[in-house]
Amino acid sequence: LAVLLQLRLRPVSTTGLDLRKAAAKMRGFSFADAERVCHEAMKALAMRGSRELAETDMALEIEQQAARLKIVTKTQRAE
Repeated sequence: LAVLLQLRLRPVSTTGLDLRKAAAKMRGFSFADAERVCHEAMKALAMRGSRELAETDMALEIEQQAARLKIVTKTQRAE
């Protein structure tokens, strides 16, 4: 996943971000989940007018995607 993050986050600066650490937090995520995290993080940066992705930005998007996955899992179990 770290390589995928590196490729997807190429348009923004990630100098203050440890991509291996971020990838470790996404253990169990699919590649599509990881891509969504990257897309949402870059979208948030664009809305704020920044080009520097911080550790906190990535952590927030990972947390939000994990919450989405929990909702989907609960819904699938209920069916």
